[in-house]
Amino acid sequence: MAETPTPIHVVCPVCGSPDVTCDATAKWDFESQQWVHGGVQDEKTCQSCGYEKHSFDEVTDADLTPEQRGFIYDGEDYPVPATIKVCG
Repeated sequence: MAETPTPIHVVCPVCGSPDVTCDATAKWDFESQQWVHGGVQDEKTCQSCGYEKHSFDEVTDADLTPEQRGFIYDGEDYPVPATIKVCG
């Protein structure tokens, strides 16, 4: 039987925030009359500090900090460390 892969979280390598996004494309499908997923772009953006890059850290549940866990599971704001300059 195949082993189930361990789920991961993508987190910012600069501030540690798990609030990471990436752009995706969609295209109009005439047959289904709806937008269908076309692909995900490589570049990711941290919504907490503004860092943009292709590679972000991947961690398991066991590796999450209390702040990351609170953001993901409890809907808390992610506290960007004061030493991080927020872009934008």
